[in-house]
Amino acid sequence: MQNGLQKSFEDGNFKLFVTGLKDSTSVTVAVYKTKFLRDFAVKRGETVPVQLPSNIEMVGSNTFHSAVIVRASHDVTVLSLSSKPNSVATTVVYPRYLLGNTHYVVTPSGEPSKGFQEFSVVSSQDPTQVFIYVTGQVTFHGVTYGPGSKLVVSLEAYQAVQIQSHQDLSGTKVVSHKPVVVLSGHSCIWAHDNCQHVFEQLLPIRKWGKEFLVAPLPFQTNYDVAYVAACQTTHLQIRSGTHHAKHQLQDGQVIAVEVRAQKPLYISSNVGVQVLFYATGGVKEGVPYDPFLSGVPAMFDYSKSYGILGQEGFHNLGLIVAESRTCQSITLDKQPLHYAHWRVIPGTSYSWTEFFFSGHQAMHFVEHPKSTFSLLSIGVAPHNSYGSVAFAIHCKSCLPSSFPSFLLHAAHPEFP
Repeated sequence: MQNGLQKSFEDGNFKLFVTGLKDSTSVTVAVYKTKFLRDFAVKRGETVPVQLPSNIEMVGSNTFHSAVIVRASHDVTVLSLSSKPNSVATTVVYPRYLLGNTHYVVTPSGEPSKGFQEFSVVSSQDPTQVFIYVTGQVTFHGVTYGPGSKLVVSLEAYQAVQIQSHQDLSGTKVVSHKPVVVLSGHSCIWAHDNCQHVFEQLLPIRKWGKEFLVAPLPFQTNYDVAYVAACQTTHLQIRSGTHHAKHQLQDGQVIAVEVRAQKPLYISSNVGVQVLFYATGGVKEGVPYDPFLSGVPAMFDYSKSYGILGQEGFHNLGLIVAESRTCQSITLDKQPLHYAHWRVIPGTSYSWTEFFFSGHQAMHFVEHPKSTFSLLSIGVAPHNSYGSVAFAIHCKSCLPSSFPSFLLHAAHPEFP
Protein backbone atom coordinates (compact mmCIF):
# COMPACT_ATOMS: atom_id res chain seq x y z
CA MET A 1 0.00 0.00 0.00
CA GLN A 2 1.00 3.66 -0.19
CA ASN A 3 3.86 4.36 2.20
CA GLY A 4 4.18 8.06 3.09
CA LEU A 5 2.46 11.33 2.34
CA GLN A 6 3.71 11.90 -1.18
CA LYS A 7 1.82 10.39 -4.09
CA SER A 8 5.00 8.94 -5.54
CA PHE A 9 6.69 5.57 -5.52
CA GLU A 10 10.17 7.11 -5.38
CA ASP A 11 12.57 5.85 -2.68
CA GLY A 12 10.43 2.76 -2.09
CA ASN A 13 12.24 -0.37 -0.88
CA PHE A 14 9.85 -3.31 -1.00
CA LYS A 15 10.90 -6.85 -0.11
CA LEU A 16 9.61 -10.29 0.66
CA PHE A 17 11.36 -12.61 3.09
CA VAL A 18 10.58 -16.22 2.18
CA THR A 19 11.58 -18.91 4.70
CA GLY A 20 11.53 -22.62 4.04
CA LEU A 21 9.97 -25.06 6.49
CA LYS A 22 11.27 -28.11 4.63
CA ASP A 23 14.46 -28.86 2.70
CA SER A 24 14.49 -28.72 -1.11
CA THR A 25 11.59 -26.29 -1.41
CA SER A 26 11.19 -24.63 -4.81
CA VAL A 27 9.78 -21.08 -4.76
CA THR A 28 8.57 -18.77 -7.50
CA VAL A 29 7.85 -15.06 -6.97
CA ALA A 30 6.17 -13.27 -9.87
CA VAL A 31 4.48 -9.95 -10.57
CA TYR A 32 1.40 -10.66 -12.64
CA LYS A 33 1.42 -9.24 -16.19
CA THR A 34 5.07 -8.17 -15.94
CA LYS A 35 8.41 -9.79 -16.72
CA PHE A 36 9.38 -9.91 -13.05
CA LEU A 37 10.09 -13.52 -12.05
CA ARG A 38 12.36 -15.03 -9.39
CA ASP A 39 12.92 -18.78 -9.03
CA PHE A 40 14.97 -20.14 -6.14
CA ALA A 41 15.24 -22.99 -3.65
CA VAL A 42 15.20 -22.76 0.15
CA LYS A 43 16.12 -25.18 2.92
CA ARG A 44 14.39 -25.60 6.26
CA GLY A 45 15.03 -22.48 8.32
CA GLU A 46 16.68 -20.63 5.44
CA THR A 47 15.38 -17.14 4.61
CA VAL A 48 15.72 -15.66 1.13
CA PRO A 49 15.07 -11.92 0.64
CA VAL A 50 13.40 -10.99 -2.64
CA GLN A 51 13.77 -7.39 -3.82
CA LEU A 52 10.58 -6.29 -5.56
CA PRO A 53 10.30 -3.58 -8.24
CA SER A 54 10.11 -0.04 -6.85
CA ASN A 55 6.97 0.64 -8.90
CA ILE A 56 5.00 -1.96 -6.95
CA GLU A 57 3.56 0.68 -4.61
CA MET A 58 -0.14 1.49 -4.95
CA VAL A 59 -0.56 5.28 -4.98
CA GLY A 60 -3.93 6.98 -4.42
CA SER A 61 -7.46 5.58 -4.63
CA ASN A 62 -7.53 3.49 -7.78
CA THR A 63 -7.47 0.01 -9.23
CA PHE A 64 -4.11 -1.63 -9.86
CA HIS A 65 -3.36 -4.37 -12.29
CA SER A 66 -0.51 -6.63 -11.18
CA ALA A 67 -0.41 -8.59 -7.93
CA VAL A 68 2.68 -10.25 -6.48
CA ILE A 69 2.23 -14.03 -6.38
CA VAL A 70 4.32 -16.47 -4.33
CA ARG A 71 4.14 -20.20 -5.01
CA ALA A 72 6.12 -22.95 -3.29
CA SER A 73 6.46 -26.73 -3.58
CA HIS A 74 6.29 -27.09 0.23
CA ASP A 75 5.10 -24.88 3.08
CA VAL A 76 6.94 -21.57 3.47
CA THR A 77 6.46 -18.39 5.46
CA VAL A 78 6.27 -14.99 3.76
CA LEU A 79 6.93 -11.61 5.37
CA SER A 80 6.19 -8.44 3.40
CA LEU A 81 8.27 -5.34 4.13
CA SER A 82 7.51 -1.81 2.92
CA SER A 83 10.37 0.59 3.60
CA LYS A 84 11.12 4.24 2.95
CA PRO A 85 13.41 6.58 4.93
CA ASN A 86 12.15 6.55 8.56
CA SER A 87 9.03 4.59 7.57
CA VAL A 88 9.13 0.78 7.80
CA ALA A 89 6.15 -1.57 8.09
CA THR A 90 5.78 -5.35 7.92
CA THR A 91 3.01 -7.92 7.77
CA VAL A 92 2.83 -11.68 7.66
CA VAL A 93 1.30 -12.79 4.36
CA TYR A 94 -1.30 -15.50 4.91
CA PRO A 95 -1.57 -18.47 2.52
CA ARG A 96 -4.46 -18.51 0.11
CA TYR A 97 -6.48 -21.15 1.96
CA LEU A 98 -6.93 -18.68 4.85
CA LEU A 99 -8.56 -16.02 2.66
CA GLY A 100 -12.26 -15.20 3.02
CA ASN A 101 -15.19 -13.22 1.67
CA THR A 102 -16.08 -10.81 4.49
CA HIS A 103 -13.70 -8.42 6.25
CA TYR A 104 -13.96 -5.34 8.47
CA VAL A 105 -11.38 -2.59 8.07
CA VAL A 106 -9.47 -0.97 10.95
CA THR A 107 -7.54 2.23 10.19
CA PRO A 108 -5.86 3.97 13.14
CA SER A 109 -6.58 7.70 13.32
CA GLY A 110 -4.11 10.48 14.05
CA GLU A 111 -1.94 13.26 12.69
CA PRO A 112 -0.75 14.51 10.27
CA SER A 113 -3.88 15.68 8.49
CA LYS A 114 -2.23 14.98 5.12
CA GLY A 115 -1.95 11.28 5.91
CA PHE A 116 -4.42 8.75 4.54
CA GLN A 117 -6.40 6.10 6.30
CA GLU A 118 -6.23 3.35 3.70
CA PHE A 119 -7.07 -0.22 2.83
CA SER A 120 -6.75 -2.42 -0.22
CA VAL A 121 -8.47 -5.50 -1.60
CA VAL A 122 -6.58 -7.97 -3.82
CA SER A 123 -8.35 -10.66 -5.85
CA SER A 124 -7.00 -14.16 -6.23
CA GLN A 125 -7.00 -16.24 -9.42
CA ASP A 126 -10.74 -15.65 -9.96
CA PRO A 127 -12.40 -12.37 -10.96
CA THR A 128 -14.74 -11.08 -8.27
CA GLN A 129 -17.17 -8.32 -7.47
CA VAL A 130 -16.43 -6.43 -4.24
CA PHE A 131 -19.02 -4.51 -2.21
CA ILE A 132 -17.49 -1.87 0.09
CA TYR A 133 -19.67 -0.17 2.72
CA VAL A 134 -17.57 2.85 3.71
CA THR A 135 -17.70 4.55 7.12
CA GLY A 136 -15.84 7.69 6.00
CA GLN A 137 -15.96 9.89 2.93
CA VAL A 138 -13.94 8.58 -0.02
CA THR A 139 -13.53 9.64 -3.65
CA PHE A 140 -13.07 6.88 -6.22
CA HIS A 141 -12.91 7.36 -10.00
CA GLY A 142 -14.23 10.91 -9.64
CA VAL A 143 -17.26 9.94 -7.54
CA THR A 144 -17.54 10.93 -3.87
CA TYR A 145 -19.06 8.40 -1.48
CA GLY A 146 -20.24 9.56 1.93
CA PRO A 147 -20.32 7.53 5.16
CA GLY A 148 -22.79 4.66 4.82
CA SER A 149 -22.46 4.52 1.02
CA LYS A 150 -21.89 1.34 -0.97
CA LEU A 151 -19.03 1.28 -3.44
CA VAL A 152 -18.99 -1.60 -5.93
CA VAL A 153 -15.74 -2.62 -7.62
CA SER A 154 -15.26 -5.41 -10.16
CA LEU A 155 -11.79 -6.92 -9.93
CA GLU A 156 -10.15 -9.05 -12.56
CA ALA A 157 -7.93 -11.96 -11.55
CA TYR A 158 -4.91 -10.72 -9.56
CA GLN A 159 -6.16 -7.13 -9.55
CA ALA A 160 -6.41 -4.77 -6.57
CA VAL A 161 -8.22 -1.67 -5.40
CA GLN A 162 -6.84 0.80 -2.86
CA ILE A 163 -9.18 3.18 -1.03
CA GLN A 164 -7.92 6.21 0.90
CA SER A 165 -9.56 8.89 3.03
CA HIS A 166 -8.69 11.68 5.44
CA GLN A 167 -11.55 10.34 7.59
CA ASP A 168 -11.64 7.24 9.79
CA LEU A 169 -12.48 4.16 7.72
CA SER A 170 -12.64 1.75 10.68
CA GLY A 171 -15.72 -0.45 10.49
CA THR A 172 -15.86 -0.37 6.69
CA LYS A 173 -17.29 -3.70 5.55
CA VAL A 174 -15.76 -5.50 2.55
CA VAL A 175 -17.79 -8.33 1.00
CA SER A 176 -16.62 -10.24 -2.08
CA HIS A 177 -18.03 -13.07 -4.19
CA LYS A 178 -14.65 -14.84 -4.16
CA PRO A 179 -12.03 -14.97 -1.37
CA VAL A 180 -9.73 -11.93 -1.33
CA VAL A 181 -6.78 -10.38 0.50
CA VAL A 182 -7.54 -7.25 2.57
CA LEU A 183 -4.74 -5.01 3.84
CA SER A 184 -5.51 -2.13 6.20
CA GLY A 185 -3.60 0.71 7.83
CA HIS A 186 -2.41 4.29 7.40
CA SER A 187 -0.10 5.85 4.82
CA CYS A 188 1.81 7.81 7.48
CA ILE A 189 0.62 8.39 11.04
CA TRP A 190 2.27 10.72 13.50
CA ALA A 191 4.53 9.99 16.44
CA HIS A 192 7.09 12.45 17.81
CA ASP A 193 8.87 14.18 14.91
CA ASN A 194 8.18 11.66 12.11
CA CYS A 195 5.16 9.92 10.69
CA GLN A 196 5.24 6.22 9.96
CA HIS A 197 3.45 3.88 7.55
CA VAL A 198 1.50 1.10 9.29
CA PHE A 199 -0.39 -1.81 7.73
CA GLU A 200 -1.47 -5.39 8.38
CA GLN A 201 -3.20 -8.16 6.46
CA LEU A 202 -6.63 -8.76 8.02
CA LEU A 203 -8.26 -12.09 8.73
CA PRO A 204 -11.80 -12.74 7.41
CA ILE A 205 -14.60 -12.97 9.96
CA ARG A 206 -14.59 -16.79 9.77
CA LYS A 207 -11.17 -16.66 11.49
CA TRP A 208 -12.18 -14.26 14.28
CA GLY A 209 -12.15 -15.44 17.87
CA LYS A 210 -13.90 -14.96 21.22
CA GLU A 211 -10.92 -14.66 23.61
CA PHE A 212 -7.78 -12.55 23.32
CA LEU A 213 -4.85 -11.61 25.54
CA VAL A 214 -2.99 -8.40 24.73
CA ALA A 215 0.42 -7.89 26.34
CA PRO A 216 1.73 -4.31 26.72
CA LEU A 217 5.06 -3.21 25.30
CA PRO A 218 7.54 -3.43 28.19
CA PHE A 219 9.08 -0.04 27.38
CA GLN A 220 5.85 1.94 26.77
CA THR A 221 5.53 4.65 29.45
CA ASN A 222 2.29 6.12 28.09
CA TYR A 223 -0.27 3.86 26.40
CA ASP A 224 -0.96 1.95 23.19
CA VAL A 225 -4.34 0.98 21.72
CA ALA A 226 -6.19 -2.29 21.08
CA TYR A 227 -8.88 -1.94 18.41
CA VAL A 228 -11.81 -4.36 18.73
CA ALA A 229 -14.15 -4.77 15.74
CA ALA A 230 -17.55 -6.48 15.70
CA CYS A 231 -19.54 -7.98 12.81
CA GLN A 232 -22.86 -8.39 14.67
CA THR A 233 -24.44 -7.58 18.01
CA THR A 234 -21.66 -8.48 20.43
CA HIS A 235 -21.38 -8.57 24.22
CA LEU A 236 -17.80 -7.74 25.09
CA GLN A 237 -15.92 -7.91 28.40
CA ILE A 238 -12.51 -6.34 28.91
CA ARG A 239 -10.24 -6.68 31.91
CA SER A 240 -7.20 -4.42 32.41
CA GLY A 241 -5.47 -5.10 35.71
CA THR A 242 -8.24 -4.95 38.31
CA HIS A 243 -10.50 -2.82 36.08
CA HIS A 244 -13.47 -4.50 34.36
CA ALA A 245 -15.59 -3.02 31.57
CA LYS A 246 -18.54 -4.30 29.54
CA HIS A 247 -19.53 -3.12 26.06
CA GLN A 248 -22.28 -3.96 23.61
CA LEU A 249 -21.13 -3.52 20.02
CA GLN A 250 -23.15 -3.50 16.83
CA ASP A 251 -22.33 -4.61 13.29
CA GLY A 252 -19.31 -2.65 12.06
CA GLN A 253 -18.61 -0.94 15.37
CA VAL A 254 -14.95 -0.57 16.35
CA ILE A 255 -13.82 0.55 19.80
CA ALA A 256 -10.36 1.68 20.93
CA VAL A 257 -9.15 0.32 24.28
CA GLU A 258 -6.08 1.75 25.98
CA VAL A 259 -3.25 -0.69 26.71
CA ARG A 260 -1.39 0.78 29.67
CA ALA A 261 2.14 -0.04 30.81
CA GLN A 262 2.26 -3.29 32.82
CA LYS A 263 -1.51 -3.80 32.39
CA PRO A 264 -2.25 -6.55 29.85
CA LEU A 265 -5.79 -6.92 28.51
CA TYR A 266 -8.07 -9.92 28.66
CA ILE A 267 -10.84 -9.58 26.04
CA SER A 268 -13.79 -12.00 25.81
CA SER A 269 -16.99 -11.93 23.76
CA ASN A 270 -20.02 -14.09 23.06
CA VAL A 271 -19.30 -14.11 19.29
CA GLY A 272 -16.18 -13.65 17.19
CA VAL A 273 -14.39 -10.29 17.11
CA GLN A 274 -11.23 -8.92 15.49
CA VAL A 275 -8.44 -7.38 17.60
CA LEU A 276 -5.54 -5.27 16.30
CA PHE A 277 -2.72 -3.80 18.39
CA TYR A 278 -1.70 -0.23 17.52
CA ALA A 279 1.58 0.87 19.10
CA THR A 280 1.36 4.66 19.27
CA GLY A 281 5.11 5.25 19.49
CA GLY A 282 7.20 6.37 22.42
CA VAL A 283 10.71 6.64 23.78
CA LYS A 284 12.88 3.60 24.53
CA GLU A 285 16.10 4.27 26.45
CA GLY A 286 16.07 7.90 25.34
CA VAL A 287 15.47 7.06 21.66
CA PRO A 288 12.09 7.97 20.10
CA TYR A 289 10.39 5.27 18.04
CA ASP A 290 7.35 5.48 15.76
CA PRO A 291 4.02 3.57 15.54
CA PHE A 292 3.23 0.14 14.15
CA LEU A 293 0.08 -1.96 13.63
CA SER A 294 -0.17 -5.69 14.34
CA GLY A 295 -2.83 -8.34 14.47
CA VAL A 296 -3.53 -10.10 17.77
CA PRO A 297 -4.18 -13.85 17.50
CA ALA A 298 -7.27 -15.30 19.16
CA MET A 299 -6.49 -17.79 21.94
CA PHE A 300 -7.97 -20.70 19.96
CA ASP A 301 -5.40 -19.96 17.24
CA TYR A 302 -2.29 -20.19 19.44
CA SER A 303 0.47 -22.51 18.21
CA LYS A 304 3.20 -24.69 19.76
CA SER A 305 5.82 -23.49 17.28
CA TYR A 306 6.63 -20.16 15.64
CA GLY A 307 9.18 -18.66 13.32
CA ILE A 308 10.33 -15.11 14.03
CA LEU A 309 12.41 -12.92 11.72
CA GLY A 310 14.29 -9.79 12.84
CA GLN A 311 15.40 -6.79 10.80
CA GLU A 312 18.89 -5.33 10.67
CA GLY A 313 19.29 -1.97 12.40
CA PHE A 314 16.39 -2.64 14.78
CA HIS A 315 16.15 -3.68 18.41
CA ASN A 316 14.20 -6.89 17.74
CA LEU A 317 12.04 -8.53 20.38
CA GLY A 318 9.35 -11.14 20.72
CA LEU A 319 6.32 -10.66 22.96
CA ILE A 320 4.99 -13.98 24.35
CA VAL A 321 1.72 -14.87 26.09
CA ALA A 322 1.62 -18.41 27.52
CA GLU A 323 0.01 -20.49 30.23
CA SER A 324 1.85 -19.77 33.46
CA ARG A 325 2.49 -23.46 34.24
CA THR A 326 4.21 -23.96 30.86
CA CYS A 327 6.35 -20.80 30.63
CA GLN A 328 9.66 -22.32 31.64
CA SER A 329 9.55 -24.91 28.84
CA ILE A 330 9.43 -22.42 25.94
CA THR A 331 12.67 -22.36 23.96
CA LEU A 332 14.35 -20.02 21.45
CA ASP A 333 16.33 -22.00 18.87
CA LYS A 334 16.22 -25.02 21.25
CA GLN A 335 17.66 -22.99 24.15
CA PRO A 336 15.73 -21.92 27.29
CA LEU A 337 14.73 -18.29 27.66
CA HIS A 338 17.16 -17.80 30.55
CA TYR A 339 16.53 -14.11 31.18
CA ALA A 340 12.77 -13.99 30.63
CA HIS A 341 10.86 -12.08 33.31
CA TRP A 342 7.36 -13.54 33.34
CA ARG A 343 4.44 -11.42 34.66
CA VAL A 344 1.03 -12.88 35.50
CA ILE A 345 -2.02 -11.59 33.59
CA PRO A 346 -4.55 -10.86 36.38
CA GLY A 347 -7.67 -13.01 36.44
CA THR A 348 -6.20 -15.62 34.07
CA SER A 349 -3.88 -18.62 34.15
CA TYR A 350 -1.55 -16.90 31.65
CA SER A 351 1.64 -14.84 31.87
CA TRP A 352 3.59 -12.66 29.44
CA THR A 353 7.21 -11.77 28.77
CA GLU A 354 9.55 -10.38 26.14
CA PHE A 355 12.88 -11.57 24.76
CA PHE A 356 15.42 -10.03 22.41
CA PHE A 357 16.91 -11.71 19.35
CA SER A 358 19.29 -11.08 16.46
CA GLY A 359 18.46 -8.78 13.57
CA HIS A 360 20.50 -10.84 11.12
CA GLN A 361 17.89 -11.89 8.61
CA ALA A 362 17.60 -15.53 9.61
CA MET A 363 14.59 -17.30 11.03
CA HIS A 364 14.53 -18.07 14.76
CA PHE A 365 12.24 -20.81 16.08
CA VAL A 366 10.27 -20.36 19.32
CA GLU A 367 8.69 -23.59 20.54
CA HIS A 368 7.01 -25.51 23.34
CA PRO A 369 6.91 -29.32 23.24
CA LYS A 370 3.23 -29.62 24.26
CA SER A 371 1.41 -26.32 24.96
CA THR A 372 0.28 -23.50 22.68
CA PHE A 373 1.10 -19.82 23.15
CA SER A 374 1.10 -16.54 21.18
CA LEU A 375 3.99 -14.51 19.81
CA LEU A 376 4.31 -11.04 18.27
CA SER A 377 7.42 -9.93 16.38
CA ILE A 378 8.43 -6.32 17.12
CA GLY A 379 11.35 -4.06 16.27
CA VAL A 380 12.20 -0.49 17.27
CA ALA A 381 14.87 1.88 15.97
CA PRO A 382 15.38 5.66 16.08
CA HIS A 383 12.27 7.21 14.47
CA ASN A 384 11.17 3.81 13.20
CA SER A 385 9.49 0.52 14.18
CA TYR A 386 7.74 -2.57 12.86
CA GLY A 387 5.37 -5.17 14.31
CA SER A 388 3.36 -8.18 13.19
CA VAL A 389 2.18 -11.57 14.35
CA ALA A 390 4.85 -14.27 14.23
CA PHE A 391 4.64 -17.17 11.80
CA ALA A 392 2.58 -19.93 13.41
CA ILE A 393 3.92 -23.29 12.26
CA HIS A 394 0.94 -25.60 12.61
CA CYS A 395 0.72 -29.36 12.63
CA LYS A 396 0.79 -31.04 9.22
CA SER A 397 -2.81 -32.15 9.55
CA CYS A 398 -3.79 -28.46 9.65
CA LEU A 399 -2.17 -27.71 6.29
CA PRO A 400 -3.59 -28.32 2.80
CA SER A 401 -1.97 -30.87 0.52
CA SER A 402 -1.89 -28.50 -2.46
CA PHE A 403 0.93 -26.02 -3.03
CA PRO A 404 0.81 -22.98 -0.72
CA SER A 405 0.09 -19.75 -2.57
CA PHE A 406 0.26 -16.15 -1.40
CA LEU A 407 -0.97 -12.79 -2.71
CA LEU A 408 0.36 -9.32 -2.02
CA HIS A 409 -0.38 -5.69 -2.88
CA ALA A 410 -0.59 -4.65 -6.52
CA ALA A 411 1.49 -2.50 -8.86
CA HIS A 412 0.96 1.05 -10.05
CA PRO A 413 -1.46 1.30 -13.01
CA GLU A 414 1.15 3.07 -15.18
CA PHE A 415 3.02 -0.21 -15.39
CA PRO A 416 1.27 -2.96 -17.43
